[in-house]
Amino acid sequence: MSEWNQTVLDTLDTVVDTATNKIVRPAHRLARVSVYGIVVATLLLIVLFFLFIAAFRATSIALPVYGSYLIWGGIFLSLGTLLWAKK
Repeated sequence: MSEWNQTVLDTLDTVVDTATNKIVRPAHRLARVSVYGIVVATLLLIVLFFLFIAAFRATSIALPVYGSYLIWGGIFLSLGTLLWAKK
């Protein structure tokens, strides 16, 4: 009777280990990569936002304010037109 119990427990342990290795660990890895990806993408967007503000401030110091608005407006208008055309 003791051998039967040990066989059942060993089989159950093998099944749980197999399920963990084939299902749980890849899902955990995918969840970790997606969370870190979202965090990195958010931080990059924040950094780009502040870099655009700094670049605008630098051009407004170097040029008159209307020139800065014209330059950056032209850049964003051409970028938006390009993205709209690729849509």
